[in-house]
Amino acid sequence: MRPDGILHAKLADRTHVKGEFELTSIAGDASARNVTLNGDGVGDVSLTAQTRGADLSMHATAMVRGATIEADGTWKLAGDEPGSVNIQASESIWPPRIGST
Repeated sequence: MRPDGILHAKLADRTHVKGEFELTSIAGDASARNVTLNGDGVGDVSLTAQTRGADLSMHATAMVRGATIEADGTWKLAGDEPGSVNIQASESIWPPRIGST
């Protein structure tokens, strides 16, 4: 696999490392445009992440081979509680269509 594209990111974070990596806060945006895989156009993606207290929320939007994908997720920064994510797509993107057949 040979990925390629244009990446932009703007993040502010606060982390602690004492034997383990611990993320305590984050706020920012990241995006990738004109993403390709093995020379085939895949699409664009953007991601927003923000913490409020001990809660991390993320929102992602992508345009992948003509399909719009939206994802929203939340996680706790401390403890072992699982997070959750909801993903919606405008059309089926599986199986992936990579290259021509």
